[in-house]
Amino acid sequence: MLSSLLPRSLGLLGLGWLLLVGSSEGVPQPKAAWMRGARARLSKSSKWNSKSYVNGSACVETSPQDFQAPKENVWDGLTNWEAASVTQWLFAQADLNLTRSDDAGDWDNSVLLVELMMPNKSDVLPYVDGNATAPTRYAHVLLDLRATDSPTYSDVLVGPLPVVNGTTTWQPLEYPFTRKTGGSIRNLDADSDTIMTDFIYPITANISDITMDLWGGAATGADNDTLDVWGIDPVWQYDNKLTRWDSFWNKNTDVFDAETLLPLGLFLKILYTDNGRTQYSIINADKPNKYGDNLIDAANWAKYDLAVTKQKDTEPRSAHPYNGQDVYNPVINFDEFFDGECLLQEDLVVWLNLGMHHIPHTGDLPNTVFTTAHSGVQFMPLNYYDGDISRQTVNMVRINYSNSTVSKVETFGQQEALCEVDLAKEEFDPFSYTGDVVIRKFPYGESLRGGLVRVERC
Repeated sequence: MLSSLLPRSLGLLGLGWLLLVGSSEGVPQPKAAWMRGARARLSKSSKWNSKSYVNGSACVETSPQDFQAPKENVWDGLTNWEAASVTQWLFAQADLNLTRSDDAGDWDNSVLLVELMMPNKSDVLPYVDGNATAPTRYAHVLLDLRATDSPTYSDVLVGPLPVVNGTTTWQPLEYPFTRKTGGSIRNLDADSDTIMTDFIYPITANISDITMDLWGGAATGADNDTLDVWGIDPVWQYDNKLTRWDSFWNKNTDVFDAETLLPLGLFLKILYTDNGRTQYSIINADKPNKYGDNLIDAANWAKYDLAVTKQKDTEPRSAHPYNGQDVYNPVINFDEFFDGECLLQEDLVVWLNLGMHHIPHTGDLPNTVFTTAHSGVQFMPLNYYDGDISRQTVNMVRINYSNSTVSKVETFGQQEALCEVDLAKEEFDPFSYTGDVVIRKFPYGESLRGGLVRVERC
């Protein structure tokens, strides 16, 4: 009899269904009503019922208990209205001379990003652990400033929030960066559209007979092109020169395709000097790169599997989206975080890199789905608790079983189900999906409050 082979005590079980298989004589009858209900329900049908078990006692439905957090969430992102009001205020600043993204060209200033400026730990702790007021909210804004001979990407701070004319100001954001140039870094992409239309496409169109023979397509800048061409990031930077590499790609043919999986192995090399574009050449994809590492100091975080530093408000991130615009003096040089400071009894930051191995195969087409490739990290206390803290949870059931008899069922304070739950009402209706709740950042008026409007980057 199978039941005789089971251990004398099943110990602690995760919350779920326990099925004991054996003869009718040897199968113990559980004491808890919800277990008896489960057995009866399973014996009637091979499929799960759509409603939960009811033990027959009077059902008293109660609403979830109201609660209020003792402190305001100081990390909560900008509301739609806050983001829109910040953007609207920025467009009213004549010294910024901003243009909407849809209308901006190579010589226009525009807004790339508006988000909450995360408060400093030194400002948060007195509020969370003490009686200090909540930190003042500010917005972090990234500007694309092109209306100049020396275009830049510039981080600025806007606040205090909410926006109040005469009180709210903007200022360069520099303190979280190792580069000390007023929160700005050169913009190597400022004339990228012009380079494509006036320089690259005429070159690729000129060799369309070659690409037609090779792949049956061309990249001319026309809407019906079957090939695409675009460059690497960052641009090579050495000997006071810039080298741009553009690669040919097959354009995707449906919404489930990905162009990045369709490289063709043909590259266009463009050299820049102080006088602008000087030469170009089409080269073999297998030619080695004699210049070695092109990232220089832009991605020093990638040199370590794990790094530990002292927590500082001035070092919230290990990199910046535009580090590649100047690899010799990036916005954030991670190596500068290590200055010989003692870490003993200090608040620490762990910088951890996780990678994974992937062998390309036909299952990657048209897109690679990394369902079987995982990386992770666990943080667990060492000698902090006196014992196994899982023993204190109520999300388990203990069944004492001996001699074909259940002597005790311990539910650890769980209450038996009293009310019927219609699970069908809890199922998600995919036809009810309405998309993300987003707002148009600019222009934005009172009439758009609460509406679902497609987002526009400003």
